[in-house]
Amino acid sequence: MGLFLISGFCFNQHSSAQTPIPDSPQLSDSGRSAFNLKAAEAALKEYSNLEKALYLSGIENKAEMQTYKDAYQTILEDLNLREKDRNKPKTKQARILLKKIKKYLKKKDAESYKLTELIEGKAYSPITATYLFLDAAENIGLEPADYASSNEDFDSYFFMGNPNKKSEALAAMALLKAVFFLNRDLETAINCVLLSKLIEPNSDYGRGYCDAKLFNKAHDLFKAESYVLGSRLAAAAASRYPKVREYHGLCYNLGAKLVDRYEKEKDFPKVIETIELLLPHVGIHTSQFEKALASSRYNYALSFYQKKDYEKAIKEAAKISGEHEILNVRKLLINSYVGYILVAIEKDINANVKKQLKELGKLDQGRRNSMEIHILRLKMEDLKDPKQIEAALQEAKKHISSVDNCHNYINMLNIAVQNTWKTKDYQLGLKLINQVPAELDNDKTISTLKINTYINMINALDPEKDYMELRNLYETVFNDLRINLDAENKEKFYTNYGFTFVKEIETLIWAKKYKMADQLSKNAMKQFPNHEGLTTQRELIDSIIKRIK
Repeated sequence: MGLFLISGFCFNQHSSAQTPIPDSPQLSDSGRSAFNLKAAEAALKEYSNLEKALYLSGIENKAEMQTYKDAYQTILEDLNLREKDRNKPKTKQARILLKKIKKYLKKKDAESYKLTELIEGKAYSPITATYLFLDAAENIGLEPADYASSNEDFDSYFFMGNPNKKSEALAAMALLKAVFFLNRDLETAINCVLLSKLIEPNSDYGRGYCDAKLFNKAHDLFKAESYVLGSRLAAAAASRYPKVREYHGLCYNLGAKLVDRYEKEKDFPKVIETIELLLPHVGIHTSQFEKALASSRYNYALSFYQKKDYEKAIKEAAKISGEHEILNVRKLLINSYVGYILVAIEKDINANVKKQLKELGKLDQGRRNSMEIHILRLKMEDLKDPKQIEAALQEAKKHISSVDNCHNYINMLNIAVQNTWKTKDYQLGLKLINQVPAELDNDKTISTLKINTYINMINALDPEKDYMELRNLYETVFNDLRINLDAENKEKFYTNYGFTFVKEIETLIWAKKYKMADQLSKNAMKQFPNHEGLTTQRELIDSIIKRIK
C-alpha cells in the first residue's frame, strides 16, 4: 500500500547547497561508530550520575574515570560553605554557592557537553556549570526551591522547580552531544538523542534550540535523499520532543519515500521496520500508516505461505491487528495452520500438531474436525514411522470390531514393526506387538512378526561376545506364550540356545577354571541332553578332569 507525499512543512530551515549523504553510519577514525547505544545503555545502568556525565564526556576507561571523579570530588569539597554561612537562609546559601562556583568557570562554550572540560578548567557551558551547581547544592543540603533563580552562566531551565533536575541535566548533556555530532557522526548523534530519552523520558529541555537543530538536519537528509538516516534521526528527535508537530509531516514523507522504495523491491521486513519506526510520530497520518503496516504484514505473511514456511506466515499474520476490508487475514491464518499441521505430521512434530489444531479450532472448528479426520486417515494409510504410528495403533484398536479396521490395524502394525528392524529399535517393535489386543493372539501375522523380531535381535548380537545376552533372549523366546514356533524354527532356536552354554564353558576352560566348566557342562547337558556341541565338549572336559587328577 503506497503512501503519498505531503508538502508545506518547515521549521527554521536555512537554505544552503546540499551534498547527498549516504544511508550508512559515518565512522570515526578508529573504524567503528564513535558511540554505541547498546553499550551505553548497559554502562549507564551500572553508573552513578557522575559516572554517567563522565561517560557522556567520552571517558570509558575505569582508571581515567577515577582520576576525574577524584578531581571532581576535590571541587565539591572546595565548594562546601564555611561554618558561618551554613546558618544563613537557604536562598542566601544558594547565592553564595553560585559565586563560589564562578572561579571554576574559565571559558564559556555554549555547545560544550563535556563535564571533563569544566573539571580541567578548559571550558564550560550553562549545562555543565548547572550540573556542578546541582551536585554542590545537593552536597550542602539545598532543595530545588532554594535556588529558584540563576544568572547567565547557568541554564535557567534547571531553576524552574523540576524535581528531576540531575537526570534532566544528564539528558541535556546527551542532547548537546547529539547536536555537536550532527555534522560529524550521524550514528553517534542519533544514538545520543535516544540515550537522552532513556536517561530522562519526560524532559522538554532544548525545545526551540536542540529540536530545531535536529529537525533541520533530518530535513536536510530528506532533501539529500538520505531517507534511512533521515527517518532514524527524525524518529529519535520526535520521540524526544513529542509536542513538536512539525515532525509529523517530516516523518510521514520520509516514511513514504522508504515504503515506496522497499515495496518496489518487495522487501517487506524493511517496509514493516520503517513504518513501525515512524508510526508513533506521524500525527494525523497515523491511520494511513496503520493500514500500510497491516497491508505489508499481510504481504509478508503471504510470501512465507507461498514458500510453505507456515510457521513464519502464522507469526506475521497474527501481528495484524484490527479489521481490514481488503485483507482476508482469517483465511490466510486458517490455511497457514492447515499447511503447518500437514508439515508437522510429516516431520513427526506431534506436540506442535496438537497446539496448532487448538489454534485452528479457535478460527474454524469445522476445519479443525476435518483436519483431525484427515490426520487419522494418514495414520491408517500412509504413516510408516513406528514412533508416530504407536498412537495411531492405539486409536485403531478402538475400532477392530470392524473387519476392515482389523485388517488396517494389522497392516499398520506390520509396517511399524518392520520399520523397527531397519532402525534396530527392537524393543519398540516388541512393545507394539505386546500391545495387540488378546482377541488377535491367534493371528499368524502377529506370531510371525514377533518371531522375526526375535530373530533380528539375535542376528544383531555377536555369539562370540554376547553369549550371555543371547541366552537370556533365547530363554525369553521359549517362554513367550504368544508365539507359535514351527518344528524347524524350534530346532534352530534350541541348537543356538545350547551353543551359548558351549561358549561360556569354552571361556572357563581357557581360564583353567576346570571345576566350574565341569559343573556348568553337567547342568547344560541335563537341559540339552542331545545337543551335539555340548556332547562333544563334554568328552573334552572328561579328558581334562582325568588328566589333572
